[in-house]
Amino acid sequence: MWAMRAGVAAAVLSAALGVATADEKQGSSAQGQTGTTTQDQAKTTAGEQAKAMAPATHAMMTPSEIKWEPASDAFRPGAKQAVLAGDPSTEGAFTLRMKMPNGYVIRPHWHPTDEHVTVISGKLTMGTGDEIDRKAAKTLTAGGFAVVPRGEHHYAIASGDTVVQVQGMGPFAITYVNPADDPRNEKNRPQARRPAPLR
Repeated sequence: MWAMRAGVAAAVLSAALGVATADEKQGSSAQGQTGTTTQDQAKTTAGEQAKAMAPATHAMMTPSEIKWEPASDAFRPGAKQAVLAGDPSTEGAFTLRMKMPNGYVIRPHWHPTDEHVTVISGKLTMGTGDEIDRKAAKTLTAGGFAVVPRGEHHYAIASGDTVVQVQGMGPFAITYVNPADDPRNEKNRPQARRPAPLR
């Protein structure tokens, strides 16, 4: 019994260390040039799994090293963004920051993926629904956090210069509840209607 356990333990250890046992060597030579051993297949599978689970490109940066640029044309002028990790335009995880001036408004909209928002500085008032309602909204200060499930209609208003961090799975997309609120649509019409006043 102990001999059997010792044999099993040796086989497990040798497999973990990549060392072929006598039985495996015999099986390998029996297969000759025409086949691949189970051990080789296991090594290949393990290598593929390790490659798939490899971490994204290493990144560390101080606040002064973050490169800001104007936010995409899906947002009204005045906001800036900085991609910290990943690529929001492709599949996969991404992290970006958005900097907004005092009073900046992102009107009711939704995303096809979940959105995780952390307030880095300033204040961000967030609420859900098809219309902006400050009374029903909640103001988050630095360190505040929100998760917005995919498809949920929501809006945001910055109080003071505000920076937020957004994390999610790409590709990132935004659809405004009212198409007239989408800055991308203003390019296609001579006179865009003025957004409804905030309540």
